[in-house]
Amino acid sequence: MNMQEFLAEHDTEYQAEQKSIASVSGEATAVLRKHFPIEDSNLNAPQVLAACVELFDLEDSKDAGQLYLEWLVEHYVGRKVAANMDDIKMVVEALKAAGFTEDSPYHHNDGDNKLFYIPHEEKLIFCTESQNTRYIFILFANRLDVRRYYDEYVFDCEKDDWKRKEEKVYTEKGIREAISQASWLTDCWSDCVPGSKYPQRPSLRYFKHRDFDPRYNDCRDIGYVLSYENLMSPRADGAIFYYPDVKTAFFYLRCAVKDAVAGFNGG
Repeated sequence: MNMQEFLAEHDTEYQAEQKSIASVSGEATAVLRKHFPIEDSNLNAPQVLAACVELFDLEDSKDAGQLYLEWLVEHYVGRKVAANMDDIKMVVEALKAAGFTEDSPYHHNDGDNKLFYIPHEEKLIFCTESQNTRYIFILFANRLDVRRYYDEYVFDCEKDDWKRKEEKVYTEKGIREAISQASWLTDCWSDCVPGSKYPQRPSLRYFKHRDFDPRYNDCRDIGYVLSYENLMSPRADGAIFYYPDVKTAFFYLRCAVKDAVAGFNGG
């Protein structure tokens, strides 16, 4: 078999494996009728969605790696972002008008949560902080980047320089404490510290240093939650892998919208 014949056969097999929307429309209708026997019933919505996504699997596929499912979540989150763009602008403008900055934030939820905007010549930026999470929303033109950041632990180099701290970690007690507290430490503290070559948990200072410009504008960025741009196919890159943070960030966004509409009463 020569190269042209191989490519032609491979292309034929590839085309045969693909399922278009048209080819599954009848199957999708059957699924809807099966799970929605009663008009306006939504009791089986999860089963319907799962069954519809499964229709796009290859024949006899038992693999759980469904690319359409990943894309579905990206587009779903993208639609939610698009619906919130004007509200994000409104929150930033309301925080700005009220004078709620990083040094003088708006406190809510009995003082446990904070909201503040960060002045920038070109971008609209605001941060929401709770006891457990911190998110920064960066809006520039039709692009939104949401990133998670962490508290910054400041070392007192005069009292105990980084080298000595590093040595302490490798003692038996230091290792035991690091292991037992690893989950709590990684949830709370940024690893943007002296000696860290490849940090994964950025601090707010990290974004300030970069002038609030994510490096890649996609899921390769540290602290990534979502990136969205209103182009031909608006979606949130890799949203399925970051969905817990996406949900949490949007929860606090909607809280911010509600407080802004109410005029930040109690701030």
